[in-house]
Amino acid sequence: MALAKFGLVPSLRNSSVEFCRPRAAEVAEESKAGDSSVEAVLQALEAADIPWSGSRKNVLPDGQDAVQGMILGMYVFAAKIGVSSATERHPWLARLLVAFANAHNPDFMFTSIQVNKNYAARPHVDKNNLGTSMIIGLGSYDGGELWVHDENDAGDVSFELQEDISCMYHYRSGASYRGRDVDIRDKWLPFNGNRLHFTRPFTGDRYSLVYFTCWASLELQESLREKLEEKRRCRELLEAERREKLRSEKEALGHCFARTWSRGWGGDCANFRLPGGGDFCNGHKDAWKTHGRTDGPVPPKKLEEMRKWQEILLKTGKLPSLPLPLGAVILVELPAQAE
Repeated sequence: MALAKFGLVPSLRNSSVEFCRPRAAEVAEESKAGDSSVEAVLQALEAADIPWSGSRKNVLPDGQDAVQGMILGMYVFAAKIGVSSATERHPWLARLLVAFANAHNPDFMFTSIQVNKNYAARPHVDKNNLGTSMIIGLGSYDGGELWVHDENDAGDVSFELQEDISCMYHYRSGASYRGRDVDIRDKWLPFNGNRLHFTRPFTGDRYSLVYFTCWASLELQESLREKLEEKRRCRELLEAERREKLRSEKEALGHCFARTWSRGWGGDCANFRLPGGGDFCNGHKDAWKTHGRTDGPVPPKKLEEMRKWQEILLKTGKLPSLPLPLGAVILVELPAQAE
């Protein structure tokens, strides 16, 4: 059952690739003998060659451009779904960590294991996780509690977020959220990885193991469909909020002061002024003198040009559309139009 939890993982026992430090081979033999104790797992983690990576931007602590960590089992990255290369490099460790979880949480199902070493993850959400995750901290360290956002925002420890974070839930910069600090050293904790969480500072050597179900699991099509639908609704809501924010920002700038002469009749420019000061939009910032300002007179040459064009348009039966645009300049007598 242990290996089946990885779904698409090939037989780990048949893997020919196994990179270990000298002590790792001995730990591997112990794991094969059925020792999945905390001590054996910690020894295996200390022996494993856990790589540095800078790709997980959402967890990087301030001032760091890389952290030590790897995924065992199923992974998803952009359009790629498969078995992680770390699983092939450390098959003995994958077997041991699966047995470790089975021994303590026999009913918990998972497809992947995130192995972390010695970093305090910044506030983030786990975008690729589906449903409940299980975490445990191992090692000799002080501090390092896991802060998790309470499902009902009713925890006893508040936290003010400094950046927007969006996935299943939309967390806003400057807002305060209530959660709880949980000591996970040698203790299992089920939690919702789609909720905001982060690691408190610590001293010493700290490992954390996060067991989770990858959203791309082929065995969870219905749950996947529901999550994708929820993500779609979230994206639509965020996009609407983004458009409204841009509209409000543009309205605060005010409209461009240039006139426009489209279709021969003229009117006020409907575009907004450029950010950072100035009276004109991008299209009129260099051309307003030929078009005139809405708070000033129309240039004489433009008046002559407009009169000619308006006469030509009238002769061809092209009247200005009603209602007339704001600030329209009509230089010829117009026949009556039915509104």
